[in-house]
Amino acid sequence: MAYVRQAMIQQATIQNLIVGAVLSSAAYTGNGAYPIMQINMNSGETIIRHPSNGAYLHMKNNGIFLVAPNGVVTVEMSLD
Repeated sequence: MAYVRQAMIQQATIQNLIVGAVLSSAAYTGNGAYPIMQINMNSGETIIRHPSNGAYLHMKNNGIFLVAPNGVVTVEMSLD
């Protein structure tokens, strides 16, 4: 099995891709703490963060949650 440590790809067509980890955007929040977008392939979670105010959208297997900058869930669409 071959491993690639780093690659710069301008354009690609991929027929079958299996990812067993986390994909994170290159852009980070204003304080540099978190990627703007993160997809966890193992847990099935996706987080999209506001670049500066701390709010984020969290999609996971039991629902979709919009969280305000103060950490309070302001919108919940859940299956529980």
